[in-house]
Amino acid sequence: MVQYGINLNPRHPVGQPSNINDLLSVRWARIVFQAASLRQSITDAFKFYDPEINRYNQISMRTLLVINQETFWGNGPWDNGGWDNYAREFGAVCATIATHYKGKGVAYEIWNEGDNKTPSSIYIPADQFAKILDAAAKAIKAADPDALVTFGGLASGAVQAAAYVKQTRDALNGRLPVDSISLHPYGQWTPNFDSKPTWGRWYGQLEDYLRIMVYAFPNIPFWLSEIGISEDMNFPPEQYPMVTKYMDGIYDLVTNRYANNVDLVVWFAWSDGMHNAGIVDTNNRPKTSIYNKFFEISRATQFNAGPKPLILLQGIILITTDGLSLRKDPSVSATRLTIIPKGTEVIALEAPAEIVRKLGKTGEWLQLSTTSGLEGWSAAWFLQFSKVVVATTTNLNIRSGAGANFDKITTVPKDTLLTIVDSLENSIAKIGKQDQWLQVRISEDKTGWAAAWFLTLGTVDDEPVDEEPPTRTLVYPTVNLNIRSGAGTSFDKVVTVTKNAPLLALETPQQVSTKIGKQDQWLQVETRDGQSGWGAAWFLSLKPTDAPQIILLTPNTNLNLRTGPGSEYEQIVVMKPGTELTVVDDPQGALNTLGVTGWIKIRMPDAVIGWTAAKYLQRV
Repeated sequence: MVQYGINLNPRHPVGQPSNINDLLSVRWARIVFQAASLRQSITDAFKFYDPEINRYNQISMRTLLVINQETFWGNGPWDNGGWDNYAREFGAVCATIATHYKGKGVAYEIWNEGDNKTPSSIYIPADQFAKILDAAAKAIKAADPDALVTFGGLASGAVQAAAYVKQTRDALNGRLPVDSISLHPYGQWTPNFDSKPTWGRWYGQLEDYLRIMVYAFPNIPFWLSEIGISEDMNFPPEQYPMVTKYMDGIYDLVTNRYANNVDLVVWFAWSDGMHNAGIVDTNNRPKTSIYNKFFEISRATQFNAGPKPLILLQGIILITTDGLSLRKDPSVSATRLTIIPKGTEVIALEAPAEIVRKLGKTGEWLQLSTTSGLEGWSAAWFLQFSKVVVATTTNLNIRSGAGANFDKITTVPKDTLLTIVDSLENSIAKIGKQDQWLQVRISEDKTGWAAAWFLTLGTVDDEPVDEEPPTRTLVYPTVNLNIRSGAGTSFDKVVTVTKNAPLLALETPQQVSTKIGKQDQWLQVETRDGQSGWGAAWFLSLKPTDAPQIILLTPNTNLNLRTGPGSEYEQIVVMKPGTELTVVDDPQGALNTLGVTGWIKIRMPDAVIGWTAAKYLQRV
């Protein structure tokens, strides 16, 4: 599931909310680690950023730190040369920072818009940036193997950005030592606009931009670490509907078409103190519709976001001794599902004997579940025993000693969870065994003894401790659809949702499959902003409808792009062989004339639209 974050500036008076709980639904804070730009040492910068990162951690937000010339200026090779020396010293600074924040869930974006010559960035040639990126990534991973490293936010057009990454990779002999590539696709409008918005600077379409990047790098995740509307002036209130429409368009495009490629979207920015791009103004007052839309979308990313929360913590409970990766398979090369902070309790999912054999052993892996229900594998050598939690299989007397002849302290009901006060080995040797007794904790300051043959590590078969929450399904309206307060047209309208807007079905998958698309059936659903009601099932589908067909063409020779369908029209540009061109309209008609005769309307990678001769085109 795509995660959402927001760009903050804790050094600005209104660069972040005064109450951190305002960001409860947001998963990431992106901030620039400023030290050199303020003539501070790295140690002095830690004194400022430590409390901020701890505040983000308190509400389960992770931090994406931007490390660039504002962090370390050094010999300033962009003015004086000496890139090798700078890369070595920059790597050492990265090692210091990563060591300091190990286990804090901090990720690192190496440089900011280094592919672009703008006032907001220092441009670095790709072959020199390769040295900086490699030194930084190696230093960070050595200091904190679980830290994520992302290729610095790219701000040029998609074709130029892709070329910059490829040149960097070539300079590293085909390696990209990062976990993701970060992009800043400003000025790219979304598919829910019929044409370019009339206010602001726009250069192309986000769908084309992402398609080009995914085509160039299909096997690495992308992070949109800055995306928003940043202008020389604040957008006026009459443009707020345009901004919220753009926000919706980003969410829909990423969720419905690029969920397998884009892992993170970070909106720019919190306040107008950051290039006039805020969801609040310079007085920290929300721009109501934009502010509400951002949080509506950040909450919506919780839909179908993986396994549902566990209600109770039960079984053999372990605790992490360091920040620890949870991976899809038992290997350091397997996909990382999440990072579990140091000191977090997790539930071991393997047989007790296997847990005892593996725990704390280098080279061994244990299958775990987090308390939110996310399952995977972690290195056993970064785990230690915390406690064993068991359930009672009947109403059970708790006694003052290990035997039925001791006084009864209390009676606890069936399915009560109790923590055993003993070692892991002794606990699993006795649980469920006749004539064995275990000391258990019945309150924070009181213990007693329970008959072990009435205790279990698992749930009681004939009456579960708790039911699994039902699996949820996303459905999509095939038209603009009224959601009503009851199952029928006689009920009041709650809200109208647009065609293809994702809705969370509040019924079981079996009920959904029975009703979906069926006349006179109604399905209970919830919108992204939490409004629930009933939708006509005959106007609902399991997939978005009418997705446009994308046809990609390329010239087989140098070819003119013209302002109209004929050689008498003015020439716009000469396109080179290999240039990727998108058919603008009538995809089937374009295919019918391809390589034969006639003219095809196309869009170039830089969003320029024109007409070109079909005879000299071929399909990509």
